Amino acid sequence: MKTKYLYMIIAAVILMAAGCRVPAAPVLDTSEDELSFAAEGGTKTFEVRSNVRWSITGKPAWLTVSPEKSNGIVTVTVTAEANQTKYSRDVILKITTPDVDDVTVKVSQEAAPPTVVNIKAISGVTAPAAGATPVSVITETAQYSGTVAWTPAVDNVFEISTVYTATITLTPKTGFMLTGVAANFFEVAGATTVSNAVGSGVITAIFPSTPDGSATNPFLVATVADLQKIGNDPVWTLFMHYRQTAKINMEDVNNFTPISYCSGSYDGGGYSIANLTISGTAGQGLFGTISTNSAVRNVALINVNINSTEFYTGGIASFNSGVIENCYVTGKVSGKDYVGGVTGFNDGVIKNCYTTCDVTGSGEYTGGITGSFERGLNIAYCYATGKITGTNVVGGIVGGNFSPDTRVERCVALNKEVSASNRGIGRIAAYNNGILTGNYARERGMLFEEDGEIIFITSSASGIHGEDADEIDYNGANSGTWWKNTVGFSDTNWTFEKDRLPHLKTTTGEAFDETQDPVVK
Repeated sequence: MKTKYLYMIIAAVILMAAGCRVPAAPVLDTSEDELSFAAEGGTKTFEVRSNVRWSITGKPAWLTVSPEKSNGIVTVTVTAEANQTKYSRDVILKITTPDVDDVTVKVSQEAAPPTVVNIKAISGVTAPAAGATPVSVITETAQYSGTVAWTPAVDNVFEISTVYTATITLTPKTGFMLTGVAANFFEVAGATTVSNAVGSGVITAIFPSTPDGSATNPFLVATVADLQKIGNDPVWTLFMHYRQTAKINMEDVNNFTPISYCSGSYDGGGYSIANLTISGTAGQGLFGTISTNSAVRNVALINVNINSTEFYTGGIASFNSGVIENCYVTGKVSGKDYVGGVTGFNDGVIKNCYTTCDVTGSGEYTGGITGSFERGLNIAYCYATGKITGTNVVGGIVGGNFSPDTRVERCVALNKEVSASNRGIGRIAAYNNGILTGNYARERGMLFEEDGEIIFITSSASGIHGEDADEIDYNGANSGTWWKNTVGFSDTNWTFEKDRLPHLKTTTGEAFDETQDPVVK
């Protein structure tokens, strides 16, 4: 109690004892000037000492004060809720009464203790790719930010055939701490080893050697920009090897320029390239030419729209001299001469592929898989379901099969339509000078006409029209076994079930990333 107030009270008592009627002077004081609470909250008290009526104001929602008004000497109870925020807080309680200066009590509370960082995955740091620019910061989270330093030091872009180490230093945000983080807690995508000490935000991430474009360490394709980089970069040349690592959606590319040449390999990895649009003159397709001793495999082209005004047009390639395997194409492909769902002209190998795309040729040689086939190799284990239309030499699988030693074998034509406005049609091949064996075609439901007239055919597994196949076998109750046991498709490359067409696997026996739904139209 302040001394002057004590004297006033004593004087008032003496005067009253002497029989004098002097009004007592108003008095107001408190026993505490400040109350402090831990983050978990609790209850504390202080006294209000007064001889008049008083009230307390300024109470926040996180405090309970009782009583909030009274007179005389009263114990006031203050209860603080737990502080669950990362900030400390305080308030001034004001005790007021008329004719006396206000008295205050400061109430403060600590912030909640920091939360141990628990976001494992470090975002924004990916495996180095030759020619890419390194990042210097991570993607911030609600719990931390961070910087990235690379060893060996990178002047501009990552080099090929180099093992890089990223040292990531985290800075926790307010309310979070690294104390309590376990050893080797964090994760960095693409790194071979990731380590951190107990309670430390210094992370060491060692990545595999950057790709060099070899067959064993191919360049990685994950974006539209990566796809467009092939053949247009001094490192990513047409002679290198590539592997796709993610879905690529081409919907924002109005007219993709084909990758002119493949003299290495392209492995789609079972990932899709969707909404590919190409329009031009000759040589249109995802690839222009696939050369001898080169390969394109495990590619899914979804909803393509490929058109040329001249010759050699296909989904995967305009011209193939190499190997195309375990690929499928949906959408539309159109051109003039040599037009096919997989490739326009083939003198290589096509196996374990299917197309559901409509294929249109305004000139000669149009086919569901390829427009024309030469030079002694084979097309095998393929099927097509689209509408195949052209002017001359139109086939459900192959337009023209020209060389005596070329083989079209164990393929199935399930096309909605195969028609030529002028001459030359076949359910399997419109023209054949090679070897046809073990092929089948849809017996009913295919519009099959030449120059506007329905053509009657002779069914034969070794003929241009293939052996008749009933729907119950290829797409009904027997389809789970017919494709494997009768046609000869392998369950290494395909999955079979009743009441549906076969679904393709990758060359490593894995499922494609896109859900397949080929249907008979």
